Amino acid sequence: MQTIKSVDVWYFAKASGIISLVIGLMYGAIFAFISGWVAAIFPVIIFVSGFLGGALVAWLYNFLERHIGGIRWDYNNSVLKSLDVYSVAKMYTFLVMIFALVVGIIVALVTGLVGGFLGALVGVIIIVVAVIIGGIAGFVSGAITSFLYNVFAGWFGGYRFEIHANTIKNINILSVIKIVFLISLIFVLFDGLVLFLSYSAHPSSIASPPTGSAAALNAAISFVRHFGLGVGITLYIVFSLILTILLVLVQVILYNAIAKRNWGGVRLSIAK
Repeated sequence: MQTIKSVDVWYFAKASGIISLVIGLMYGAIFAFISGWVAAIFPVIIFVSGFLGGALVAWLYNFLERHIGGIRWDYNNSVLKSLDVYSVAKMYTFLVMIFALVVGIIVALVTGLVGGFLGALVGVIIIVVAVIIGGIAGFVSGAITSFLYNVFAGWFGGYRFEIHANTIKNINILSVIKIVFLISLIFVLFDGLVLFLSYSAHPSSIASPPTGSAAALNAAISFVRHFGLGVGITLYIVFSLILTILLVLVQVILYNAIAKRNWGGVRLSIAK
């Protein structure tokens, strides 16, 4: 297996920012029917968050790699054959813990300013709980995702892409869509099971999908209330899969266009 020793911060941030900008423009076109100023400012916000978020993730990865080791993978003949589950889970753990720590500190400061000593005490508890839960969630999600990748890559073939001059190029769209669909299917089926059990136990309320978002919860509630439990959850699963595949498809197409021009591909430092 090889180890990803470092990620070029500038190139990762640039690729993330450009992809986010285009996606933001797509959403902005939709928002134009609702509000002109939202349509104008939304792509800018998405670009800035994508660029800064990409830079932060790459920088944190490089920092963590020096202290806990980087992600290990088996890449051969332009195919990502497998991921080292522990190395992925470990990196996910610390990345999520750091982000949870930042969010916890912000919330703690607010509660401290508003609630005085008691608020500060609650804020400290929030920080500790956020870091612990974030670490557990990061490890579990990283382990499950990489494990599922290895299973499906072994059965159907993994991601296909080329690495030239330490730059990832020519990502095969079908190979990515195939794996993403299968992994997403597992997660949304689990979400559907939780929604089914939740609604069956308490029809007046629906639990949030464990791997979903607030938007996913709203969609699930709407589907169930309009079409009934069985049809509603089925529509939620199909809707979630379609959105995920479309988003990944757009991202891969944009990335290949960027990398092809030699000014936006992600650059890695890889060692055996």
